[in-house]
Amino acid sequence: MVCPITFVELGPAFYGDDIAAEAFLLQANLDIAEPWLQTDTVEAHRLWNVHQVRRRQSKFPKRPVADVMIAAFALRFQGIVTRNAADFRNIAPSLTLIEP
Repeated sequence: MVCPITFVELGPAFYGDDIAAEAFLLQANLDIAEPWLQTDTVEAHRLWNVHQVRRRQSKFPKRPVADVMIAAFALRFQGIVTRNAADFRNIAPSLTLIEP
C-alpha cells in the first residue's frame, strides 16, 4: 500500500512522470489505488495538533505536515515501512514501524 502523499513525494524520483511511478510501484506489487478517507483527515488533524503542542514545548523537532498525513494514513493500516522510523515514532507512537 502506498499512501497518496507518499506517491506525491515520489514525483521528483520519476521526473514528474506519474505513469512511470505507477508502473514501478505496481511492479513492486504495491497498491497505489487506496483512497484518502475522511477518517485519515481527522486522524491527521489530531496528530498535527499533538505534534505542534510537543514541538512548542521543545520536545520534538519540526516535521513536515506531509509526514503527519502519512502517519495518519498508515494508522488505518496499523503499520508503515519507512527509512525514517524515529520521525514516525515521534508522530504516532502506536504505529507499527518496519525498517528495511
